Amino acid sequence: MRLKALRTTRKLYQKDLAEFLQVDRTTYAKYETGDSEPPLATLIRLSEFYGVTLDYLVGLDDVKLSPDAQELIEIFSQLSDAGRQIVLGTAAVTLQQESMRKDGSTASEA
Repeated sequence: MRLKALRTTRKLYQKDLAEFLQVDRTTYAKYETGDSEPPLATLIRLSEFYGVTLDYLVGLDDVKLSPDAQELIEIFSQLSDAGRQIVLGTAAVTLQQESMRKDGSTASEA
């Protein structure tokens, strides 16, 4: 499994992923070392979090990107510089809006 490499590339700690997955840090550590196999639902959450395929995550394939990410890169590479700037700006605004919605829903649930 490639969990440790993905985590360290993003400069995250085991406790960060354990909190995200709502498991103990020791449980997550066992996923990284291979001492324990994560359930399928956990693998799916991790593949979505990292934007990689399940096959990549478990070592069956060396293609890191999900099909959606591959398609996005294909389209992006065909755009003009101006088109790329529009896409990047739109993505940044969308990410900010989603972050604000998450923060708002978390605040209202507390």
